[in-house]
Amino acid sequence: MKSGKTRRMPRIRRGDRPPTDNSYEAIGKRLRHLRRAFGKTQEDIAKIVGVTHNFISACERGRDRLSPDHLIKLLIEFDAPLEWLYLGWKRHLSVELRRKLDQVELDPDEPTSS
Repeated sequence: MKSGKTRRMPRIRRGDRPPTDNSYEAIGKRLRHLRRAFGKTQEDIAKIVGVTHNFISACERGRDRLSPDHLIKLLIEFDAPLEWLYLGWKRHLSVELRRKLDQVELDPDEPTSS
């Protein structure tokens, strides 16, 4: 992907089975996508959930996972549905959140959320 372009999130067609990738790596990529969509740093996210920025970095790289309590704090802060962050299901994304996620430029080797 060339610099300056953004990727659109793939749509799920009615009747299709939604993707369910809840691996540590997939959740980490969606966490990074959410953070970038709101222009936050790892330090900002760490303050919101009450952990260190090193832990957030490990989560984004798929080496660790946020606890349910930490996930809830994050989801409330960004008004994001659990099924998107944890499973990759996009059907309950608000229009505003979908727009923000669509506008985020991702690394070429970093696919959009599953």
